[in-house]
Amino acid sequence: MAYHIFDDPTLLIVIAVILEMLLLVASVFVPQRRRKLMLLIGPGLVALVLALDYLVQTNREGLVSVTHELLDAVEREDAPAVMERVSPDARFRNRLDKAAVGAVINGLLQRPFVKAINVVRLNVEEPEDAGGSVRLRVRAILDSQGVYGEEFPVTTEWRLEFVRDGDGLYRLADAILLDPSNIDPFRPSSW
Repeated sequence: MAYHIFDDPTLLIVIAVILEMLLLVASVFVPQRRRKLMLLIGPGLVALVLALDYLVQTNREGLVSVTHELLDAVEREDAPAVMERVSPDARFRNRLDKAAVGAVINGLLQRPFVKAINVVRLNVEEPEDAGGSVRLRVRAILDSQGVYGEEFPVTTEWRLEFVRDGDGLYRLADAILLDPSNIDPFRPSSW
């Protein structure tokens, strides 16, 4: 039921609209004084559902938010902001730890890397209190003054694994490149 309240309140809003229509029909048989109060039940229920949806951030919404924060930091070429969202216990491909990944990211983002990043598809898989994973397809336009020496679009698919730290923030624990589209940002020989 929590999914229908916080992640997708559409069902509850439809129920509230149907309830309002039923109350509208029933209001014919109710005295004038109670009619106004009765007709406020539907809009009040819709307002309550929307307020709850706005106030409560679910695990799914938290994972989507941190994913967009990471992508925005890469697009701004802000290596410290990227590394701020990486878990201290992170283990990336080829068993790279946070320090090794930090060196790669700093190297990539020292000069222009991307002009634009567009999320083509983003699916949250297994959202849990302890973490979760996000599978996303990203289309980026690489900068001509960057490590690749020319401007061209590239589409990659990633699986990002997140863990929740003691402060309740999601931190990146692993990034797995699923569909490389001819480039691999974690392999310096492809630069």
